[in-house]
Amino acid sequence: MLGNILGLILIALVAVLFVWLAVRAWRSRRRAARWAGAALAGLLALALALLAGVTARGLAVLYLPRRFPVPAVQAPSTAAALARGEHLALVACAPCHSPNGALPLAGGSFSLGDEIGLPLGTLVPPNLTPGGELSDWSDGEVVRAIRQGTHRSGRVLVMPAHRLQHMSDEDVLAVVAYLRSQALVAHSTPAARPSLLLAFFLGAGLLNLDVEPITAPVAAPARAATTDYGAYIVSFLNCRDCHGENLDGRPSGPLPPGPDLRVVQGWTQEDFIATLRLGVDPSGHELQPPMRWKQYGQLDDLELAAVYASLRTLPPSPER
Repeated sequence: MLGNILGLILIALVAVLFVWLAVRAWRSRRRAARWAGAALAGLLALALALLAGVTARGLAVLYLPRRFPVPAVQAPSTAAALARGEHLALVACAPCHSPNGALPLAGGSFSLGDEIGLPLGTLVPPNLTPGGELSDWSDGEVVRAIRQGTHRSGRVLVMPAHRLQHMSDEDVLAVVAYLRSQALVAHSTPAARPSLLLAFFLGAGLLNLDVEPITAPVAAPARAATTDYGAYIVSFLNCRDCHGENLDGRPSGPLPPGPDLRVVQGWTQEDFIATLRLGVDPSGHELQPPMRWKQYGQLDDLELAAVYASLRTLPPSPER
């Protein structure tokens, strides 16, 4: 935190320096030097002031505590809930919280910015087995972390909580039940140390850690190969982070864009399922990171059929 605050102060001081230079240039007796120097120094001062303001907003997101309440919940311990939680953890959590994309969720092996080639700081997903810090959290605190991206301390967690908050009450409690049931893995990950670049992206709205308060029960549609159930699955996975909010291949942030998912409308259901199971689409193109096809391919046939049904109903993309 201290390094980022000092970096912000440095940017602000340089902005002040250019303001001073602009004033000095404006007082010059030479007309050309006065206009050119004042304009250049003034523009640089304005750019740095804007940079400082946007970065300060991002640092506020990163460091100001969140006030979301801890829900009063308790995870079930039934065999059905544990099986459902294990399935969801493999699909939705293992891509980041596992060193090999499989269970148990012993913590990531890379910083989140590494995969996209951006210096976002040290952001290694933590160990979620009983060997990590969740062991002494309440079930409600774990639910709040998943759905509202809030650490036990109140600080923000750099994770897609704005997607995961769409997960139903039943499903999120099943995930918590599975997290509790994992074998203890003694694996430590580095503490989070976000960079100023990440703060800038957050302040500029290029990355989203904002979540809305959850004030009503969240239910899933009936489990069936339907458009509604497919849309539910897509809502809590990270599809929109790369494929865009409209799934049209135009994401708003710095993540590498995935294709317009309307391409699926020219495939059969069997083509779609095979693509996510084998990592090769019907044209022979191999799916590339950060597409998590190995984990998403763990969705069962009914779930993949539902996702396919949902993608088949996407309206035409707006003109580019």
